Amino acid sequence: NVPFVEVPMDENAEFVHSFQVSEVESEECLEFFKEYGFVVIRDVIGKDLCEELRNDIWGIVEKNNPGVHRSKPETWSKWPNKMYGTPCYEPVFLKSFLRLRQNENLLKSFQSIMNEKDILVSHDRCILFRPTRNIVINHENKKENDGNNFIE
Repeated sequence: NVPFVEVPMDENAEFVHSFQVSEVESEECLEFFKEYGFVVIRDVIGKDLCEELRNDIWGIVEKNNPGVHRSKPETWSKWPNKMYGTPCYEPVFLKSFLRLRQNENLLKSFQSIMNEKDILVSHDRCILFRPTRNIVINHENKKENDGNNFIE
């Protein structure tokens, strides 16, 4: 059994504590990573690239799954890959993905967190998860969070 670990939340207790890109080299950020094994860095990519990536991922999902439409959640169940969110099995070489993998903020974040100057970048697939708000997690050891969401 893995023990339940409370992680620090943001000021609204809505999301896990996160750091700005400018804080990625801070002692607080590095200690958070050492203690919890992950760290959330905000605003690594700009809104334009984020929107381009979102559109490209949905384009892949819609192309490979006839009847699925990004603007119609009632069609999302037609996408058979419910577990892991992989919309394709081939590497993605779209311009937006190449821009992401060459993003200076992303590189700086990995270099700092991993304490490694030389970072190897792969060209892989993408992932898309369904929304998780107001979703009940089916698990024997669920703990009520706020009346709508359940967490382990």
